[in-house]
Amino acid sequence: MADIALPAAYLCAINALCFAAFAYDKRLARLGKWRISERTLLLLALAGGTPAAYAARHFVRHKTRKQPFVALLHMIALLQVMLVVVGVAVLDGFGAR
Repeated sequence: MADIALPAAYLCAINALCFAAFAYDKRLARLGKWRISERTLLLLALAGGTPAAYAARHFVRHKTRKQPFVALLHMIALLQVMLVVVGVAVLDGFGAR
């Protein structure tokens, strides 16, 4: 169980940071101020904050139609799902027992 404590803490932190960044960027947009770059938001998602990015898009209603941002976020999510599937398969030994 201790083996997952550090990765779990990292994922909680990066997702909190990602959600906060999306929400803050939305606030800056409403105020007409200098914004957080899309690159930074996508890098936070790539670093593991994809669930928070999708949650923020829904709850804060931010970056819901902006292209190519949406397409890039979907590609990041797909890449992460594929990495998890491959990682689980490798750790499981591809089902070989």
